[in-house]
Amino acid sequence: MAGVGFAAMSAVGGFFGMNLVSGWEDHPRTFWGVTYATLAATSTLGFATWQRFHLGRQLQREEVRGGLGALRRALVPQMPPAF
Repeated sequence: MAGVGFAAMSAVGGFFGMNLVSGWEDHPRTFWGVTYATLAATSTLGFATWQRFHLGRQLQREEVRGGLGALRRALVPQMPPAF
């Protein structure tokens, strides 16, 4: 999950570090704007990825619990009701 964020930050750094003439290299606040935008985007991406991972773990746990209950009901013989 952290690798996704680092890859995105590296890609943005690579795009702006290619010595291409775009007009942005002369603007005094471009560096900080790009830095903050990249940080916000990768933080959002990392948070969304973490939430998705956490949700998957919860769903997997629920499936295991449900499967164990069904297995227990199938293997343990049901006692007939006592009168």
